[in-house]
Amino acid sequence: MRREKMKMKKIEDISARQVTFSKRRQGLFKKARELSTLCDAEVAAIVVSPAGRLHNYASSEIEDILSKFSMQLDKEQHSADFQRENNNGVEHLNSGIDEKMKRLRLIMSMYLHQWGIEELQQLEMMLEAILKRVTARKIQTLCQRFAYFSSNRRI
Repeated sequence: MRREKMKMKKIEDISARQVTFSKRRQGLFKKARELSTLCDAEVAAIVVSPAGRLHNYASSEIEDILSKFSMQLDKEQHSADFQRENNNGVEHLNSGIDEKMKRLRLIMSMYLHQWGIEELQQLEMMLEAILKRVTARKIQTLCQRFAYFSSNRRI
């Protein structure tokens, strides 16, 4: 005799719902125990019944597992905040550079027709030097960010 596949919807009969909850909770905790045993993982499962009662399983002290979980969340939040701040900083720098370049082009366009070849060559050399410094700083910032995120990655 085959069991029929159960449709995923709320069980209307209260006593059947309670029996199903109890059996599935026990099954969940059994799977958590197996995961802990087979993979040497720290596992915590918390279930709140429809009546509001708490049920939990923990492979070790639940406070230790929750503490580790909380610390990891804090690290991830700090990492996300750091990345967001750096992205905002880089965007701000890029927009500032773009704005300065526009203003410089405008100013230069007013006077460039009066300049000789030597002055134009000096300007070109200065702009190339500035561009090299900006590129070097950008690479340095990206390397620092990459090193930070590489050191904080989960293994």
